[in-house]
Amino acid sequence: MAEIKRHKMNFDAATSLRYVAIQMLSEIGAKLDLAEAHYQLTLTFAKKGDKEKSQENFDTPIQLFHEMQAARAKYKKYGWVYLHPDR
Repeated sequence: MAEIKRHKMNFDAATSLRYVAIQMLSEIGAKLDLAEAHYQLTLTFAKKGDKEKSQENFDTPIQLFHEMQAARAKYKKYGWVYLHPDR
């Protein structure tokens, strides 16, 4: 929905919807989707012409992707059993 709003140049609605999504994704710990939501927010600010806010939000998805890569490396090193002792 936020992408549709952005494409229709309704940046305030697009931004509001992205912030709602970011809040919900943060609460459930969905890092991949959270990174994507922050990236989309970055694109919205860029299309709006707000380069400062676009750059501020660009750093967050990069950080989240780095955290996910670190977790993936840990998984490769220790394997499924280490991360999930119930198996």
